[in-house]
Amino acid sequence: MKMKDGAEYVKYVTARLVRYIDTPSEERRRIRLDARKRKEPWLVKWFGWAPYSVLLWYRSMKTKLRPGTRMPADLGQTEENNHGRSTS
Repeated sequence: MKMKDGAEYVKYVTARLVRYIDTPSEERRRIRLDARKRKEPWLVKWFGWAPYSVLLWYRSMKTKLRPGTRMPADLGQTEENNHGRSTS
């Protein structure tokens, strides 16, 4: 949109400001929360779903191995979990 002077822009900004002021605060808050829920995580936006899935897996493993909790009996006993290291 090409503007010769700033009059159209001032009209646009004024209309947006009036609409914002006329909207109740509860409605604005609800709109903001809805927008946040629809927004995808930045990791997905920049790198795709693969790194995000690794992050989710890592977080789930981290919560399973939290200090003070009991470690599952079979964790660390198989070749897959040891990444090829010998258990003996």
